[in-house]
Amino acid sequence: MSTTIDQTLNAILDIENGGDLDRVVRTAGVRREQLAAELAASLRIGDRVRIGRIKPRYIEGQTGVVAAPATGQRVQIRLDHPEAVNPRYLQEDGTVHVPTSVIELVARAAEQSTAEDGAGEESGR
Repeated sequence: MSTTIDQTLNAILDIENGGDLDRVVRTAGVRREQLAAELAASLRIGDRVRIGRIKPRYIEGQTGVVAAPATGQRVQIRLDHPEAVNPRYLQEDGTVHVPTSVIELVARAAEQSTAEDGAGEESGR
């Protein structure tokens, strides 16, 4: 039987023991780490990503492409608008290194090149 997110949230709200609530928080943290590791393993150079919750806050929502394979829990991103970022956060090559746990995959590199190839074929007709 599959549990919906609403059922899960209601079950959490029904918790009366602080220790049990601590277990839920720890479990959610472990799951977040697992998801980040899975994403890190699947990222390819050129994948389009968006940065989620992070400090400094002005980096939140920035988009860019993966510039190098993820190393551990961090990924190197070439931002679409690096001028919006304080230079002290940029590497010499203009990229930023952020935790994989705050990255949202927007599009795979292969999907982007396929879309570009299709557009080129149509304009050639």
